[in-house]
Amino acid sequence: MAVNKATTRRDLMQIKSAGANVVRLCHYPHDPSELSMRDEIGLLVFAEIPLYFWNDSADGRRNQKIRIRNAKRQIAQMIERDINHASVIFWSVSNETPEQIETVAADNASLVQYARELDPSRLCVHVSNHWRDHPSFDADDVVCVNGYPSMVWGDGKGEPAPDPKNSGETWRNRLAKLHKRYSDRPVLITEFGYCSFPGTFGHRFGEDSHALVIESEFSGLDSPFICGAIIWCWADHPWPAGRFLGGLAISPFGVLSRDRRPLLPFHAAAKVFRKRQGLEA
Repeated sequence: MAVNKATTRRDLMQIKSAGANVVRLCHYPHDPSELSMRDEIGLLVFAEIPLYFWNDSADGRRNQKIRIRNAKRQIAQMIERDINHASVIFWSVSNETPEQIETVAADNASLVQYARELDPSRLCVHVSNHWRDHPSFDADDVVCVNGYPSMVWGDGKGEPAPDPKNSGETWRNRLAKLHKRYSDRPVLITEFGYCSFPGTFGHRFGEDSHALVIESEFSGLDSPFICGAIIWCWADHPWPAGRFLGGLAISPFGVLSRDRRPLLPFHAAAKVFRKRQGLEA
């Protein structure tokens, strides 16, 4: 159980109090001091290089050899720098790349194998959001998947619509199908969650809707082959305007607000995480 994007000691202690035990870093290596804090406090780390999206597939194909060469350099530098941090458990070589392209899937596999050659003592993986139609995890130690079944993007406006009543069962069914193909290794949910506007309630982007989605989806992540689940994300943060709802410059997916105020989804996450960990309510 975990959350993404946490940086300060206060954040980390709050994460531990919520029953989480691992943090997936942003899609790039963080300052070593952050890893040192996690070593000291006792939180596991999912470390990653900035190979993600390939926003334009044609450009990605044209520059693929350069991208992979740079990725190998970044993997080598990350592992060389951070290999002695006891908190690091995963090396991740990419996030949400277009694996429907055969060469991209092959390059992900080669990068995973390269990371393993450099450090066979850690788990080496990539993270997929194409796993339902194009699963490609033959090289990975753990099957790492992102998913947002409560977010429906088909209303013509690019706006999510929550469907929390069935989202837990949706996760369960989709992951059971995936596990049949990769029955020899565990599955880690590297992103799930929803979004809300802090201080608002009773609508599709209210804190209450966000909390409901977290509880509902987490209820479906109970199969024995699932080794953990990571919420995207810890706190609201800046991102490029225009990616969401036509222009928001702040990502609204955090369980904390931009000023680190715990929201209803934080309390929902703490409830389900602590229960799963067998901790007191």
